[in-house]
Amino acid sequence: MRNKVFKISLILFFVFCLIYTAVALLLVKQPQGPRGGTRGDEPHYLIMSYSLWRDRDLELTNNYENKDWLEFHKQAALDPHVGRGEEGQIYPLHGLALSLFILPFYFLAGVLGVRIFLGVIAALLVANIFLFCFEVTKNRNASLLVTSILGISAPLITNSILIFPEIIGALITLWLVRKLYSYSKLKPSVFSCLATGFCLGLLPWLHVKYLIIVLVLAVFASYYFYRQRVKKEIYIYFIAPLLVLGFSLMYYLYHFYGSVLPNAAYQSIGHPTLFSGNLGMGILGSLFDQERGLFISAPIYILAIWGAMFLWRRARQLTILLGFVILPYFILICSFRDWMGGWSPAARYLVPVVGLMSVFIVECFVRLRRLISFRLIICLFILWGLLLVLLIPYTLHFGYGDWLGENEALQVIRQNTRINLAYLFPSFVLISLKSYILTAIFIVVISLIGFYFYKMKNLSG
Repeated sequence: MRNKVFKISLILFFVFCLIYTAVALLLVKQPQGPRGGTRGDEPHYLIMSYSLWRDRDLELTNNYENKDWLEFHKQAALDPHVGRGEEGQIYPLHGLALSLFILPFYFLAGVLGVRIFLGVIAALLVANIFLFCFEVTKNRNASLLVTSILGISAPLITNSILIFPEIIGALITLWLVRKLYSYSKLKPSVFSCLATGFCLGLLPWLHVKYLIIVLVLAVFASYYFYRQRVKKEIYIYFIAPLLVLGFSLMYYLYHFYGSVLPNAAYQSIGHPTLFSGNLGMGILGSLFDQERGLFISAPIYILAIWGAMFLWRRARQLTILLGFVILPYFILICSFRDWMGGWSPAARYLVPVVGLMSVFIVECFVRLRRLISFRLIICLFILWGLLLVLLIPYTLHFGYGDWLGENEALQVIRQNTRINLAYLFPSFVLISLKSYILTAIFIVVISLIGFYFYKMKNLSG
């Protein structure tokens, strides 16, 4: 069985490599899209790679003065995303790791090469989602079905080939949780501990927002080591790479910005905090906004709420682990001033945890698959999510949110059918009382349906 499951994961990997490569080619050829260029934060990661390759440094003053971005960003102006050193030098504002990962692929095959590389990483993420779901549920068919649906739905397919750190962060986070789940049952090997510590230490180099995940997973790893009564050497092998990468990041920040704090780059340009304090708005918008909300763009993730209830009854320890990773991270990104994810497709910031949510969805499938009402709702969820994805090539901004207050896919429907579906969904860009009322209705309906399924499952045994 194990060999067959591994073969299926390999097939999934190669199939989604082809799918995401096709998405990359479509993005390049799309007249409404970037035309092979870049958008949002993408050129700022590329200009870091460019400077590392051409100048052998991260001092970006000359790169912006010379307009080096024109090689990959076909616009005359580019608003610099930079911090400033103590003497006014211009240094990167974003994390360094992504620019290092994509550097060889840009100089081998340009922006398309970078997108294909990230598509391969996304395909590897899909394969790991399948393996994780099977390891937890032992249901091969349900794991394969759910993984395939998630792979062709937002936010995975829409973020799969974009030059943002979320896809790599999602793969590392999922792999770490898979490892910790195995540590709860078996003693870890030396190599496994080294790899776990290294991957944990690597996450903040992608983006400082991942520090919350590092903290949570480090605590759980230590707890599992304690329960397994491992030798002291195991702790050393785990902590050593984590500390080396952690202190290296502190030195990096101090060298460029004169501070070891994670937000040193933002402090250097007068932004001591990235948080707005409006957590409620971020939560509602991240889930229900018609442009950026996860549940609106891919309602299949609603099943994660219902599935968490079922998994809690069967695997409480794993549910606690997943909850402690997902919820603090979710609260953190919802408290950002820019909870929308900037110039990017829907639910970009949630990509790092959707792989963890997948196991809840599979659990829901396994428990409720025999209910006809459940099957009807699932079909509706899947068709809606796929419809929004298929309409992306016809939208004005090729799936990138543009703070219009109206989902552009729904705008395409309205323009061609005169049916205004956008009126039925809340907007937290153009906020009104109607948005809060619609959101309240969505929450009540989701809760009632979940309660109904929970009761039906109890009655059926």
